[in-house]
Amino acid sequence: MNVELTKPFVAAEVTVALNQMHPTKAPGPDGMSALFFQSYWHIVGDSIITAVLDLLNTGLIALLREAEVKRNLIGVKVCKGAPMVTHLLFADDSILSCCADVATSSFIQGLLDKYELALGQMINKSKTAMVFSKNVDAIKQRELLQLWGVHTFQQYDRYLSLPNFLGRSKAQTFEGIKTRVWTNLQSWKGKLLSQRGSEILIKAMALSIPSYSMSCFKLPLTLCRELEMMMARLWRGQRNDERKIHWLSWKKLCVSKFRGGMGFKDLHMFNMSLLAKQGWRLLQNENSLLHRIFKAKYYPNCTFFQASLGSNPSYAWRGIF
Repeated sequence: MNVELTKPFVAAEVTVALNQMHPTKAPGPDGMSALFFQSYWHIVGDSIITAVLDLLNTGLIALLREAEVKRNLIGVKVCKGAPMVTHLLFADDSILSCCADVATSSFIQGLLDKYELALGQMINKSKTAMVFSKNVDAIKQRELLQLWGVHTFQQYDRYLSLPNFLGRSKAQTFEGIKTRVWTNLQSWKGKLLSQRGSEILIKAMALSIPSYSMSCFKLPLTLCRELEMMMARLWRGQRNDERKIHWLSWKKLCVSKFRGGMGFKDLHMFNMSLLAKQGWRLLQNENSLLHRIFKAKYYPNCTFFQASLGSNPSYAWRGIF
């Protein structure tokens, strides 16, 4: 997958993308809709393909890759033998990793200036942040922050609802999940919901909120039980400090409907199954960046099944292991 994603763009992809556009929607800055280019592609296609490929293949990724090859940009490695990571690109965000010095920062700013000039997009400094390793002294940190005009991360800042750093207290790290589930349930608790409505609410909302975090980390068992308790209270129709009869335990409600239960999820078991899926991906996708990093770090000379926990493992590896 990683090889396919890093391949240069080709002319056929530009043509396919054009044909996938709706003919009469989203006209460009020149006022021309996709219909014009689709109709006269045999006339204007060559020049447009050349311009588009020049932009795509010499964009930010190409600039970073070229800088990495020329050793103008040195990324980070988690260990000896691991691939060097200089950048990670998400839907609308980018993470750059480099040496903490003025020369490297100035070089990256030059690359970004080229990117802004070519694409017409500006880097949002107000949404840009920096994080330093413990080896960077405070004076150099202030110097680089002033150079970029940005602020540093705090310990428990998150991205895509996942913590960037995990402290000693895992309960505190994942407290936000509990808060989000509780807030959403409270907004519906005072409303009159049928049993069927409560079931849909629990499955569609309460069970979906922690799913993404569960696919990356092993949540504390106490947190899973507290989340299940919140959902059980909604299912039984409890309000505030009310206490109602528990006709069935949550364990029995988690049984499949085909076996007489309600089909709710045991969150701890659900968490472990999602982490097992990550292990399966490590087995199957040997060309992925995740596999290459984890193999170099935790099982460089053996297979995944022969791997050990190792010394000072990451929290993500602990969950998968």
